Amino acid sequence: MSLELDWDGLPAPSWQAHLAAAPRSGLQQDWGYGRTVAAAGHTVRRVAVRRRGSVVALAQLVERQLLGLVRIVLLMRGPVWLVPELRDALEPELIARLRAGLGRAVLLWTPERGHVGERLCGLRRVMTGYSTVWLDLSADPGQLRAKLHGKWRNRLVRAEEAGLEVRIVRQGPLLEWLLLASEAHRARVGFRAPPPAFVRSLAEPWPGAPRAQSTLVALERGEPVAGILVQRHGGCATYLVAATTPRGRELRAHHLLLWRAVTLLRDEGVRALDLGGIDTVGAPGLARFKLGLGGTVLTMAGTFLGTPTGLGRPAAGFAG
Repeated sequence: MSLELDWDGLPAPSWQAHLAAAPRSGLQQDWGYGRTVAAAGHTVRRVAVRRRGSVVALAQLVERQLLGLVRIVLLMRGPVWLVPELRDALEPELIARLRAGLGRAVLLWTPERGHVGERLCGLRRVMTGYSTVWLDLSADPGQLRAKLHGKWRNRLVRAEEAGLEVRIVRQGPLLEWLLLASEAHRARVGFRAPPPAFVRSLAEPWPGAPRAQSTLVALERGEPVAGILVQRHGGCATYLVAATTPRGRELRAHHLLLWRAVTLLRDEGVRALDLGGIDTVGAPGLARFKLGLGGTVLTMAGTFLGTPTGLGRPAAGFAG
């Protein structure tokens, strides 16, 4: 076998440094995300994958109990390949090794890749994938603005002319306003969004952790009318939380906030922004809003099921 699997041997700073070197990574593979999930009572394992001594991939796994009887291990939007060209050749071996190391647990794997058919690395697809929009931030601001769809750009100009104040905050009353407004909207409309406690936990500092969150709030005469929160992970970021008032919607405040977030993240060295899931049927307006930034749609391959293989010895902590 050409790969070496290091279970839980990589410290947080090294994990984050390797993640930052990857061309693209999802939030679910960030150390801080795993730390937050672990604080909620789940088991989190982190696997550094080496080839000829060098780390070539990272895989963060989350274990959950189903009715107290079945151990489900989730590999979400991973493994993260530091050299993407190695993925097709090495991923079958890696998935087989992970399954062997998980012992009697069931693996549910949601890779960060497009459609590949009903089977992948010997696993059967059990759930179709959702679509998200990735925005490349490597271009200069003028080029990024030129890529905006015409209506989106016109609405941004309207928002810029409205005289709104935009504040960037890390904590405090404006952050709480955003989290509570987003949760109230989620409860009323029924869309999926991270609960406020989870977002607050993501923001908690830990040794060696860089600042990971930025909250941007638009105010009119001192009153908040809209807000967004972006979460950094490695060299990427995710558009994680948003809320608006009727007045904010009228002023197109979200166009202004997201554009400011794009330029802020780019200036800080973030290479790509995950705008989150889109649903052109259930939420066409939100889908048009995200697509209007000129990003690239990625429809995920889906979730694949790996039943216990019975091969090898379970990794420490996964024996059951």
